[in-house]
Amino acid sequence: MHLKAMISKVRGMIEQPGLGYWTDGDIVTQINESNEFLESFQKDARKEGYFGTWVDISLSSSTGYVELPSFIEHVQGVQLTDVSGKPFAKKAVFDDGVVRAIDSGDQVSGGPTGFVYDTWGRKLYVSPATGGNVRIYYVGETRSLLFGLTPSLAASVTGLPLAATDDSSIGQFAAELETDIYAGVYVQITALPTGYTGSIQVGTKVQIASYASSGRLATVTPAFVAALPAGSEYAFIPTISKQAHQLVCLHAAIGLRMSKDEPYQHLQGRFDSQLAQFLSSLEDFVQEPEEIEPFDPEFGYV
Repeated sequence: MHLKAMISKVRGMIEQPGLGYWTDGDIVTQINESNEFLESFQKDARKEGYFGTWVDISLSSSTGYVELPSFIEHVQGVQLTDVSGKPFAKKAVFDDGVVRAIDSGDQVSGGPTGFVYDTWGRKLYVSPATGGNVRIYYVGETRSLLFGLTPSLAASVTGLPLAATDDSSIGQFAAELETDIYAGVYVQITALPTGYTGSIQVGTKVQIASYASSGRLATVTPAFVAALPAGSEYAFIPTISKQAHQLVCLHAAIGLRMSKDEPYQHLQGRFDSQLAQFLSSLEDFVQEPEEIEPFDPEFGYV
């Protein structure tokens, strides 16, 4: 479910189908808070890296390390994409200023198949030191979901210009100014400008491969069939698992009603059936299959 559909779903739940007490911007803000809250549960339960994505970064052969972007929380894998065969480096241990093999403790040297890596602070070390691009697979911070209109004609078929201004009436917020923060995010084109007769179709889904903060320009894959026109409507798709999209919407709807100081008994009456479903679904989706954690409605997980 993309963000535009989630806005509509939440409006139905709060029984305000059109503009009124809450703007679309209010709803998007609450959806992002709910998405971050629920994603944190799923991250804790799914240690295998369900939320993993990747970013390409250049290594300096003279240093053998690179500063990690701030949005990376945990490195899960490193692939040397400019080395023949594009091998993956093995996890190692950083010690005494060098990366050492976990089994022997020796500094690793050798050919392309002998690369190892480790992180120390905000640095990624690769040994033997090599230049070129490395692809870092990582678990990162929850990225805000965005919805908006492209501010200009894309310069190429791989370009997706993101909004630079806020418009709360439609739920649009400016894209952040941090390079590659949206790398790995899926985006859907939800509407095209009135009168558009080109070959791009509404519903086209792409993935952001890289993001240049200077011009708020995303590079996507696969490429569009033509350059995306100005005024095209785009909506991010949550990283959280699909079965949790409904939970995010319900959590957001309850949060909006609570922000209006609606009495608890009114909330209970309005969302009674959905709350029961919410608690049951929440218990299911945050657990690994072999683990069962009892849920107490008053005290939470016990």
